[in-house]
Amino acid sequence: MARVVKDPEERRIELLKTARDLFYELGYEQTSVQKITETVGIAKGTFYHYFHSKEDLLGQLADWQTEEVLTMAEHKVEKMGGNAVEKFRGLIENIISWKTENREMMITYIRVMFRDENFPLRNKLNQIYREKVYPLFSKVIRQGTEEGIFKVKDIEESSEIFLSMLLGWAERLAPITLSVFENPERISILIKKVKAFENAIERILGVKEGTLKIYDIDKIKKFFLEEG
Repeated sequence: MARVVKDPEERRIELLKTARDLFYELGYEQTSVQKITETVGIAKGTFYHYFHSKEDLLGQLADWQTEEVLTMAEHKVEKMGGNAVEKFRGLIENIISWKTENREMMITYIRVMFRDENFPLRNKLNQIYREKVYPLFSKVIRQGTEEGIFKVKDIEESSEIFLSMLLGWAERLAPITLSVFENPERISILIKKVKAFENAIERILGVKEGTLKIYDIDKIKKFFLEEG
């Protein structure tokens, strides 16, 4: 019987899905490259045709899932209609909901990607994330400006500032995020920073404090304090 050769992208997605399932079942550290290739049924060398390392695989997995969640969020926001504030809030809520549903994967990503040696890979992923997220938020910011809700003079620059702040905030928040799992009482520090970040976004968009209400504190507490 002739051997079936899969399309390269189809094989890559198969590896990503298999790794994701194994990470959930066994944990990231306990899942070896050998285990992934055995499960898929390919030679170990084939793995390295698609990924430089297990960390690279995790990075590509995060990028692939980010594409899925952003596409989903965009479709939901388009269907919901409403003004720019509602759409801005909808984008954030959909992204947070996905992270909550994939809590263990998000914890794994933070723990692995924020190691010093993974800074180059994390920086690359941040650039990719910026390129994917920019069109979504700039579109909503433009709508809000046209509606007279957002007081923004330069839509492109304001969108860039927002995304730079978002990525920088995520970097700053990573060590605090991990510390909350070990010291639950630090959740108050996290919430304080979340509220400050929301207020900073409101200032960039030129709206009154308390207008956006994009972060649900109860959901944040559930995400960080629920037992894994």
